Amino acid sequence: LLAGGLGGTASGGAKAPGKAKVDAVDFVFVEDKVKIRKGGKVTWRFVEGRHNVKGKGWKSPTKSSGTYSRKFKKTGRYKYRCTLHPPSMKGVVKVVKK
Repeated sequence: LLAGGLGGTASGGAKAPGKAKVDAVDFVFVEDKVKIRKGGKVTWRFVEGRHNVKGKGWKSPTKSSGTYSRKFKKTGRYKYRCTLHPPSMKGVVKVVKK
């Protein structure tokens, strides 16, 4: 359903992707850990049920379909969750330099 993943950078110096996708299905985020490079974008796709995405200082609208995207301009680990389904719906976006 989704591309992304929190795998490490390949030993050949491969860059982290500039974008990732996460599906909100039932009571889980499919691919709940993604890794992108600084300035990259994550898009959450609302597939089944009503969901939102909330992190420290930001929150998407609640939706039952469609998408929500957010760019991450600083490196770090960004935890997020669906406020309608705690604590089962949570994830992490890891943002790296390259």
